[in-house]
Amino acid sequence: MDALSLKVMKTISIWKALLLLITIFLHLQLSSQETRDYRISFDKQGMGSGAIKVGCSFTIEFQDKDSIVLDFGGPLLDDSVVALNVMPSSIKYTFIPEKREIVFYNSGKRKQRVQMSYEYLNLTSVLMYADSGSEIWEYIYTGSGEFYYPMKRGKRYSGKVQYLVPDSLIVIASCLQLDTKWNKIHQCVPLNFAFLDKEQYVRQTIGEQGQYDIYQLTSNQTSAIRLNELANLTSKAIEWFENKFQDPYINSMFGTYDYPTFVFHNGNRSFNRYNMGFISASQDKFSTYPDIYPLIHEIGHRWFGEYSMFIDEGQKGYAFIIETLNEFMTLMCIRDIVGTEEYDRIIETYAEQWNRIKGTETDIHPLDVTKNNNMIVTYRKGPVIIDRVARVLGYDKVIESIISVYNQLSGHPNMNVSDFEKIFDNIL
Repeated sequence: MDALSLKVMKTISIWKALLLLITIFLHLQLSSQETRDYRISFDKQGMGSGAIKVGCSFTIEFQDKDSIVLDFGGPLLDDSVVALNVMPSSIKYTFIPEKREIVFYNSGKRKQRVQMSYEYLNLTSVLMYADSGSEIWEYIYTGSGEFYYPMKRGKRYSGKVQYLVPDSLIVIASCLQLDTKWNKIHQCVPLNFAFLDKEQYVRQTIGEQGQYDIYQLTSNQTSAIRLNELANLTSKAIEWFENKFQDPYINSMFGTYDYPTFVFHNGNRSFNRYNMGFISASQDKFSTYPDIYPLIHEIGHRWFGEYSMFIDEGQKGYAFIIETLNEFMTLMCIRDIVGTEEYDRIIETYAEQWNRIKGTETDIHPLDVTKNNNMIVTYRKGPVIIDRVARVLGYDKVIESIISVYNQLSGHPNMNVSDFEKIFDNIL
């Protein structure tokens, strides 16, 4: 057998292993809901940068458990939560700031309604978006997480939420429509939102039907040509993903009640973020980069991302599942709507970037990237490997297999991929 045939056989083995991975995923179990019926008030009135007053109530379902542990607090300050008050006074709890956890203890009741009030300082938002005219409250960051109300990551919640803000601010929120004082949240995890300074931001509608809202800094607006490019590419990308997944972008089960809103800022954060209801990105990058393909990747996160594929950061396969697979599907979208020549150019560029780190400590197994902190392996090596599989098995077959992963696993909480380690140990 010649060298080329050996490479082909190895590639096929890789994809067979990926299909086996899908089979194992099917045995995942849904976990019981521990908290429900949230009612949350976020009050920005009279509060400084990165700070809000929170009133939060929810029902704890202890069932036969002695205690319930919820995520709560910020990663950069032990005192991200101040003036904490928990009612009724009979509730026993322990708040552990350094672990970002709050523990509620069963006092003999199967369920208990909890009421909390406190002030929350989101220092991560302050550091990322200082002096940009915006506060973007995002649930998770690379290597960390902000939990500004008690919750369990990977779980979906329903309830009601309100935002109290001064007239000087615009509110943009995920997972709901801001049309009443108390807005319903349905099967949402988690709540993301942004406060924008009205004097610094301008709102425009783009697209043939004006279906996309875009917020730009008034001092740094891009050209009409660029806005049209964004509108056209967004429409084509959404149509492509909807057709492939047979699942519309607007889907209340995934917190999308409308087409994406784009928020462009000049904060310190150089990368883009999908926040269900809105996409945040750098104004400078949007204005100056030669292409805006990275925004297709953010649109793709509606289907493959941390709000649909509930695998905890720190687990084997974390970055592969939510980022690598989405990046490959993004490339497939580019291949179909832009052309194979552009796709081949991008894949060649990715392969060159991977080659630069081959043999170094950075060039690790894709499933060993447990946090989104290895850009070359996650966004370059992984898609190149899948591309090599696709060139042998056919792109349609590979796309079909990835879609089956989504159809079978999306929305399943507490995804555990530890069993995959023995499968992939000696493959890549």
